[in-house]
Amino acid sequence: MGINSEIWHQADWSALAYLPERANRILKYSGSLTEALQKHFSNDDLQLSLEDSRIEKSTPDINSKLGITDSEVLKRIVVISLGPKPYIYAETHTPCWATDELPWLADLGRETLGQHLFTLPNVERSSFEYALLDLSELEVEFIFEEDITLWARRSLFKIPGLTVAEVPLLVTEVFMQHVAPSIVQESFLGVDHYC
Repeated sequence: MGINSEIWHQADWSALAYLPERANRILKYSGSLTEALQKHFSNDDLQLSLEDSRIEKSTPDINSKLGITDSEVLKRIVVISLGPKPYIYAETHTPCWATDELPWLADLGRETLGQHLFTLPNVERSSFEYALLDLSELEVEFIFEEDITLWARRSLFKIPGLTVAEVPLLVTEVFMQHVAPSIVQESFLGVDHYC
């Protein structure tokens, strides 16, 4: 199961203009979201749950984004929570051979991908694509009191490999409705909704 490729829009998607300024800012934030959270919360509050890591059949959309023709890809799903509340659902797709080129990928465990990506030299990141998702499109079951629409973004990272010029990683981040858009500001003054 994957997120429908037809729902994604380019970085200039006009719907972003209708978001509150702080929500718009977090969706365009290019730094490490994990690091931004760590600045405001203790490590006891911030939790990462590794939901799945597997090899699965690739799709034309994923292959196109990764720039490969492989029949299978490596997929990793994590949920970042603050206390009991899930805040970010994240999927990473990469070629199966990526762990040979980036050995640390195989040893991530419960660490976030961003904790490594943003410390590496010469990493390139594409512009963001955005989407509005329904909970049913995620591979983890979340329980909310009402139906919600979730904002998501994805971007492609290109990382120098050991024997190849670059290793592609497609990262999708889905923001739960109760995430405070002030995540990238100096302090949290309450919880705002994306939609």
